[in-house]
Amino acid sequence: MKHLTATRAGKPVVAMIHLPPLPGAGNYDGRAVDSMVERATSEARLLQQCGFSWLLLQNTHDYPSRATVPTATLAAMSAIGQAVGTVFSGTLGINVHKNDGAGALAVAHAVGAAFVRVKVLVGAWIGPEGLLEGNADQVRRLRRDLGSDIEVWADLGELTSVPLTAVPLQVQADWAARFGCADRLIVTEGDVRGSADAVRQARAGTSAPILIGGRTSPETVAEALSVSDGVIVGSCLRTGGRTTGDLDEAQALKYLAGARSAVPR
Repeated sequence: MKHLTATRAGKPVVAMIHLPPLPGAGNYDGRAVDSMVERATSEARLLQQCGFSWLLLQNTHDYPSRATVPTATLAAMSAIGQAVGTVFSGTLGINVHKNDGAGALAVAHAVGAAFVRVKVLVGAWIGPEGLLEGNADQVRRLRRDLGSDIEVWADLGELTSVPLTAVPLQVQADWAARFGCADRLIVTEGDVRGSADAVRQARAGTSAPILIGGRTSPETVAEALSVSDGVIVGSCLRTGGRTTGDLDEAQALKYLAGARSAVPR
């Protein structure tokens, strides 16, 4: 199913599917992968019916988080991703939390996904799981070995980690695009105003497309799209605004209505 389409304004609005704890995670509760497949495909159908044409599959609830994940987790993600791909006709992406870029690429290749999200492609950050080091060389080499053109989307900063040393956003953007070979970049601050400022700073370092990776709402998504090259939305579409909540169809429709009101940049 690998393809990259776009919204009417040429900017992707990417909805996240947050998976429950997967096999291999420290908090895995033993539930069957089949039940996870059922939930994920149900959510993919609902999001497609609402009008989303981009999805991002993430093992959000695997704790304690770790830089790379076990093979059991990658196998489960592949099974779920394959099933989602059979019911979703849009563009699918894979993010293996927290920073398993090569794992994400392997899953994406197996299931025919079009892109992967990598939290720390270049540089070094520190978080609850310890040191997160850039994995651009590993990702790039695997993509070459697979003969793949799967896109790599790289975050410039990660809200649950901190950099080892301060690096200006424009420098991070240059590093990720030029040395990390990222196809698109992602910024996420505490609110849309902060993210919009981050987009402007990052644009000083690269011509690569830059998306806003979170903290948007139906009321602010138009503003986010007016300054960025797309958005990624997760908890905002769920009951209680939490990743553990069920998808809220009314909220999803409201969010897309806000996105469609955006004035092209």
